[in-house]
Amino acid sequence: GETVLALVEKLDAADAEARLEACVTLSNLFNDEEGPQRAAEIIQLLASKKVFKALLRRVTDADAQVRMHAGGALCTIVAAWPPASELLATNGFHVAALVIVQASLPDSLDDDGAQAPIQTLELALHLLCDMCKTSNKAVAAVQTAPVVGRLIEIAAAPHPKLAAAAENASRVLSTLADDNRAFAKLIVSHPAAVDTLEQLAGNAELATRAPVTALNCTSALLSVSIFAA
Repeated sequence: GETVLALVEKLDAADAEARLEACVTLSNLFNDEEGPQRAAEIIQLLASKKVFKALLRRVTDADAQVRMHAGGALCTIVAAWPPASELLATNGFHVAALVIVQASLPDSLDDDGAQAPIQTLELALHLLCDMCKTSNKAVAAVQTAPVVGRLIEIAAAPHPKLAAAAENASRVLSTLADDNRAFAKLIVSHPAAVDTLEQLAGNAELATRAPVTALNCTSALLSVSIFAA
């Protein structure tokens, strides 16, 4: 296969197709049959050779397809070896993920061009949730009024194309709320955030249409009520 150095060069290539291929190559490095120990060895090698630094640049690439495949590569890496989420946070991936989460989506979510930005948002939220489970640095970055407000906004999004993103946003909220007094104080200091969470938690239609999202919002609201008391 390609050498690690060649992979880094390809990730930074001028040609978008080459950058996309490099992201796909990274995903393909991980075979479930090899197990987490082998995945850990590969990931640590990639980190030592600055591959993560190059991949970080692709998360905010000018090309939508490259951004999406970079996010996919990151999710594959974390799935192969969950402790990699802490390593990713150390390399600043939570910052790149937040850029994606806070970016505006296309005006029309039904257009073909909206698929890549939506999937990239789903992947960024998935990664944020994983990083918040293991990294205090990631929690501190996410635990701000603008970001939490955006997470609640996404969780409440009614468009069916955003159902997966809404579920992932609710997972981040539930993860942040778990045994976290600082998050609870942040939420209760913004009544609109509390109102929206209460509406989501008590929404029978949402509980039927998106039970995981409703359950995560209920869990977050319960944690907030306990630790804000």
